[in-house]
Amino acid sequence: MTINLLHQIQGELVESNNDFSNTLRKSLVLASRLNSEALKMWARNELNSYQDSANLPDYRKVPAQSYSNYHTFSSVSVHQISRAPVKPNFDYAYQAEIFAGMSSIEDMIRKSERETSTVLQIDWDRPMFDALSKIFAKQGGQLLRAWKEVSSSSLVQIADSAKNRLLDFVIELENLAADSGDQLGGLQKPDVENLVNRIILRNPEFVIQEVKTMTIFDQRGQNVNYQYNAAGNINFSNVKNRNELIGQLERLQSEVENAISTGQLDEDAATDASYQMTKAVQQAKKEDAQQGTIIKHLKNVKGLIAGAASLAGLIKGVSEAIEAVQNFF
Repeated sequence: MTINLLHQIQGELVESNNDFSNTLRKSLVLASRLNSEALKMWARNELNSYQDSANLPDYRKVPAQSYSNYHTFSSVSVHQISRAPVKPNFDYAYQAEIFAGMSSIEDMIRKSERETSTVLQIDWDRPMFDALSKIFAKQGGQLLRAWKEVSSSSLVQIADSAKNRLLDFVIELENLAADSGDQLGGLQKPDVENLVNRIILRNPEFVIQEVKTMTIFDQRGQNVNYQYNAAGNINFSNVKNRNELIGQLERLQSEVENAISTGQLDEDAATDASYQMTKAVQQAKKEDAQQGTIIKHLKNVKGLIAGAASLAGLIKGVSEAIEAVQNFF
């Protein structure tokens, strides 16, 4: 029965020592039974590796540090690179895309537990390498190699994100089946594909949006409607660099103010949430921005708005912002 397979996947995902690759294989079986092309493609990519950036999930874009090995006169030196040399790809130097299959990632994680060293090195692609070579040549040097280093903690984050999203998916899938009074057999293919894109891939372009407008009364007894992201311009899953993330945080800040202006929070919570969101944006704009400080302010915002049922969308938006900050700061 498909429902039993669902429970097996759930059980394996909550076991800390479980072989995630085996769980992904079961997800392939589940995808076949549900006739879900989106789930099948995701599980296969996670098992076998991704072939290009187009299908790469956001959680596989992780922080990195770049270094160069270059020759100057009679010496060879190693230099840390603060940013890439080509506009608008300055963020290339401190972001890496991880294409490896999940078994390879878990092997690297296990290796890092035995050896206290950087787990993964990725050479710069040719166009970026050539652009950097020209800069070194103008300074009388010869670039020998440029590469990125990815820490073990970033690899752990990839595995955890994939597991957590798959777990959220199967739980939501079971709830959806229960709501329909059927053990998954009555679910329509668009419903399943929608769940995969919304929960696992977080790709809003392919999600059938269900807009819910919450109605409350303000202090003057007037009806006030609040709809999260009514303009549709907040989308953390499509962020490609730090500057774009700052822009999204500013939009989220405006959204918090919008929620406050429509009376979704009491006066004290509104004041504190506005302050914490402002501090998060201010910290993100600093040259020496601290990831931990930004996340602390965003978590404070989330805690302040958590009690308001009408702010479920905003709460999710703050959660997505926290995950994006972990990837780009």
